[in-house]
Amino acid sequence: MEIYVEPVLPAARLLLFGTSPAVRVLARIGHAMGYRVDVVDPDADEAAFPDARVQRSIAADALPRCAHVLVATMGDRDIEAIEAALSRSPAYLGVIASGKRFAQLREALLARGVSREALGRVTAPADWTSGRAHPKRSP
Repeated sequence: MEIYVEPVLPAARLLLFGTSPAVRVLARIGHAMGYRVDVVDPDADEAAFPDARVQRSIAADALPRCAHVLVATMGDRDIEAIEAALSRSPAYLGVIASGKRFAQLREALLARGVSREALGRVTAPADWTSGRAHPKRSP
């Protein structure tokens, strides 16, 4: 007797915070790579993100665990997005910001009680070329 088992796994999740041009492009790329894409921003226009589910807001406990998260809020609600993502142990958390801007965010997050260890898991500036965010390689 032969038994063949084929796991059926859910699509990897990509959460994009913001509505910048980078987010629009990343939503299309993420969808093409097989991610289930969510865009989170109170000002998001669903027509701008045809391949993503648009959410006006998201509670930290509603964020999926082990998702791949990119914050590209361009200075608007950065801290809240990073805090929410860190609370859910993302597989990858990248912030699209300059080194100078992320240094400011880092200090603000430390002042709000975010641990240095947690901030050590944030990639800034975001780098998808490392392969860590590829859905086939996610844990």
